[in-house]
Amino acid sequence: ENLANMQLLPNLLSTKNMTYQSENEFLIAKKKLFILSCFVYFNTIGENAEYTFTLSIPKKDLLEKDYLEEQFEFFRDFIYKPYTENGEFLEFDLNKEKKNLKLGMDNALKNIKPYQSVKIKELIDDEGILTRDIIYHQELVDEVTSKSIYEHYKEVIYNNQPSIYIMGDVDEDEMNELCNKYLYLESFDKKTVPIELHNYLKPRDNVQEITEKST
Repeated sequence: ENLANMQLLPNLLSTKNMTYQSENEFLIAKKKLFILSCFVYFNTIGENAEYTFTLSIPKKDLLEKDYLEEQFEFFRDFIYKPYTENGEFLEFDLNKEKKNLKLGMDNALKNIKPYQSVKIKELIDDEGILTRDIIYHQELVDEVTSKSIYEHYKEVIYNNQPSIYIMGDVDEDEMNELCNKYLYLESFDKKTVPIELHNYLKPRDNVQEITEKST
């Protein structure tokens, strides 16, 4: 069932939440706060999922005012305030994502290249590793319920520590401070250690040397 959860959950989180309760509100807020991108994706480790959340923002000096606090509030709500009722995702939203997922898989199998890839993996996968993908187990999609996927969310995100990336021309110390302010939340009873964020976009001393050697 986790194979289906991993495909469905990112889209459920990426359209609305308890603060912005429609897709339109969500998109308008994202635009007003000059958020370049805000998304979630998953990696599989065996049969388990590891979720990564990414926020991409412009250099604050380029904007008419400092939106950093509001941008991080938006990011916090994106991660920790999914749109739910009575402890579960809405059945209407889940059914929509199930339909989209099935349609995407059907279309992929009608395309010759994805179809060939699927069949080749079936032929050579003696240990069942390459075929550990939802396209080989489509029956699992129908087994997901609005309650079970919310329990999955709590287990792998809410009560866990997802990977978080902040991208842009940003100050590392300021980002660490904001992460610990907005993403380390006692109000959510989160048992996490303070976040150490590394700015991988800052210039590296050896860039010029590498460039010179390659020319």
